Amino acid sequence: MVSTVSSLKPLQGIQLLRAFAALLVVAVHMGGVEIKYAEQLGMGDSSLLRSWTRNGIFGVDLFFVISGFIMVYVTQTNDTDRQPLKFLHRRVLRIYPTWWLFAGLALIGLLVMGVGSSASEYIEHGGSGYIVKSLLLIPQPFVPVLSVGWTLIHEMYFYIVFALLLALRLPNLLGFLAVWAALVILGAYLLEANPHARNIAELAAHPLTLEFIAGCVTGWLFLNRRLFRPGLVFAVGLTLFLCAFFLSPAPTPFTLKWGRVLVTTIPCAMMVYGMAGLQPYLKGPLVGALARVGDWSYSLYVSHFLTLLALPIVLAKLAGIMGATSWLSLGQPGIIDNVIYIAFSLIACLIVAALGYYLFERPVLQLSRKLLDGRPPAPISKQPR
Repeated sequence: MVSTVSSLKPLQGIQLLRAFAALLVVAVHMGGVEIKYAEQLGMGDSSLLRSWTRNGIFGVDLFFVISGFIMVYVTQTNDTDRQPLKFLHRRVLRIYPTWWLFAGLALIGLLVMGVGSSASEYIEHGGSGYIVKSLLLIPQPFVPVLSVGWTLIHEMYFYIVFALLLALRLPNLLGFLAVWAALVILGAYLLEANPHARNIAELAAHPLTLEFIAGCVTGWLFLNRRLFRPGLVFAVGLTLFLCAFFLSPAPTPFTLKWGRVLVTTIPCAMMVYGMAGLQPYLKGPLVGALARVGDWSYSLYVSHFLTLLALPIVLAKLAGIMGATSWLSLGQPGIIDNVIYIAFSLIACLIVAALGYYLFERPVLQLSRKLLDGRPPAPISKQPR
């Protein structure tokens, strides 16, 4: 099957991949919370999720490839996004307000209740500088006050470099991307970049940048070539991704740096390329429902960790009020408490994400784009991120 790109609008297909990526990250953190409570209570409980969702971190790699794809797509199909300052303005408004909302909630929890011992130690040792850098997504020796923010540091770096690319108006995008990739590889070799970029140099030389670049190449191929068998490309990419997901060992410093890039970048690029080409065939209520989760994916990503930490406390309180048996309280022997926690967690994370999206993220984006463009914006769900 060969199809031209001129008639395709890949947004809904990309939203499906966003939903998939976000739910992978949610799953791995669900398992982490299960383990945390089992260890705290000493009840000999184990996690139902942790053993097979430990590589849910690969959802981040898929997000990075999608970001690269979308940046090429929007700048090639939207005159406003092609202007460097407006492009960067839109990216800042996309990332920071929602980040500030949930990072602020995390900070309040840390300061008032002392939740999260490691982050509390970071605040104690880093002081106000740690908090400011966390909120501004500036690299530092410690992860941000809300830990998932480390990925947003990479996102903002990519956006800044991409805005510079737009300003330079380089005629050969692939040539620039090839040079950029070579510099990243050389820098990573010379600096021996850590899994967590602690400063600007380590951020610039981090292998994860290669995933954004791969997404850019995928976007360029999609916009400048005919699509050849997108279904087959997607199926092969998904198969390779699942093999990496289930067969890769537990995360180590190497796998968190180079290993994940080596095993996920090409499969993720194939999935994005194929899903974009399959857009005309994506129909039905299930596709629409999953696409809505994709719309919420950013709010889901930045809010889910707080939701997962709060839910066991809520369930324990509920068990005490109802006088229910211990299975409502996570950390008990057996699997009933785990199943209940997983079901409630997924529902709670989606509810909080939807509320965050509809009550905060989308209104802020609509207002900011109206102010930026001087005209009413299209519905956010119809626009790429």
